[in-house]
Amino acid sequence: MAQTWQQGGGGRTGGWPVDAAEDPERVLGALSEALFTDNPDLVWDFDVTGVVRRVNGRVADYLGRAADEVVGWHVRDIIIPEDLAGAEATFAQALEGRPAMCTCRMRHREGRLVAVRATVIPLVIDGAVRAVYAGCRDVTAALAQREALAEREALYALVAEQSPECVCVLQDERYAYINPAGARMSGPDYTPADVTGADWVAFCHPDDRARVAAEYRALLAEPPGTARPVDKRLRWPDGRELECEGTITCVLYRGRPAVHSFTRDVTARRRADGERLRAQRMEALGRLAASVAHDFNNLLAVMLAAVEQAGDAMPDHEELKADLAEAAAAARRGRGLTRQLLTFAKREPTAPRVVDVNGVVKGMQELLRRLAGPRVTLALALAPDAGHVLVDPAQAEQVLLNLVTNARDAMPGGGRIQVETARENGDVRLSVCDTGPGIPPEVRPHLFEPFFTTKPEGTGLGLATVYGVVTGAGGRVEVRSAPDTGATFDLWLPRAEEGRPAG
Repeated sequence: MAQTWQQGGGGRTGGWPVDAAEDPERVLGALSEALFTDNPDLVWDFDVTGVVRRVNGRVADYLGRAADEVVGWHVRDIIIPEDLAGAEATFAQALEGRPAMCTCRMRHREGRLVAVRATVIPLVIDGAVRAVYAGCRDVTAALAQREALAEREALYALVAEQSPECVCVLQDERYAYINPAGARMSGPDYTPADVTGADWVAFCHPDDRARVAAEYRALLAEPPGTARPVDKRLRWPDGRELECEGTITCVLYRGRPAVHSFTRDVTARRRADGERLRAQRMEALGRLAASVAHDFNNLLAVMLAAVEQAGDAMPDHEELKADLAEAAAAARRGRGLTRQLLTFAKREPTAPRVVDVNGVVKGMQELLRRLAGPRVTLALALAPDAGHVLVDPAQAEQVLLNLVTNARDAMPGGGRIQVETARENGDVRLSVCDTGPGIPPEVRPHLFEPFFTTKPEGTGLGLATVYGVVTGAGGRVEVRSAPDTGATFDLWLPRAEEGRPAG
């Protein structure tokens, strides 16, 4: 029984039988007419050599040309050279009897490029490809959007993903996004997966969490685009701390307010700034100390001379002579303090020479044991290759005495002091470690300042002298301490060749 397809609309009617007994040419003609009539896409009819046999009226919209103008063109005349290889491969696939698709570009008469998504269909009759139809849909705008999106994604990868700073988005009091650098700032070997979803202040120092959370909440109440500076500390699981600063901005993320944070690790910079400020402060204190010491020393010299002359003038007044002798002893102790001040200020005359650091320690071993007392164990850990340094031997001994005395005083109930030497790069390290309660954080910035002391009867010049001797010899001093883990004073001095002359 014959079946009929009925085409309607626009006042036209027509149709054709579709059973196998009908004329295939009639079916082909009707189908071809349907493909070309009122089609919103540009449709091409190619012969098997790739030459245009017919094209619908949309060619004017796509290429700015009349339909009869492009008849006789080859595929190579239509597609721009950069896209021709893909178009020819698609056409070849159609010649094998298989439909195919490709995206390519054509040039409008006015010179602009038109991107199309082409569906290429072979017309097969009696098992042979007789023609090739191509339906082209304009995707110029979509392709431009795709390229723009790809450009934005590449820019995002450059600005955010590859940034050495922390870039993150905080929403619903959680990390919604963080870049790899930010994850590494949050903890050792962390990845974004380790941080995303965590509480927005989870990695902050406990003392900073309430303040930082309040700053985030206050920003979320502001209009999008509002920015504020942020300064916070991060704490790693192993106790290490990072200092960070940057900017937080209120943004819309997925249609809702969020905090965009851009921060950087400034730990090293602030440490360097602190060291520089400390050096400047110590230099200023040194100049003041030198001025005071010189003037005070002159006064003490006059006082000591007068006391000694008074004692010589009163040979028969033993009680008065005893008082004068005590005054003279006090004046001499005062002169000793002025020498320590001058040492701190690097104004005390020195006689540096090349000395073996291990030899200095071994030579003082018995004295140091007596100084440590019966309740404190003194241990030596001396590296055989520690080497020599250029320093005044008497001052080196004074430094060691001062450090061991401080360590002993930090352990009134007993403990252990270890004196270490080591060779590190071009320096010799001399360290004095104790097992005391450690140095409080508020005390550490003032350790080497003259007259600063936590001891009831201290002068505050012991560590100032250590600082002056070591820095005067071209070295540096560092302190390591944590609560209940003791304290370690590390002194680094430049290595010197044995036999090198002083000066």
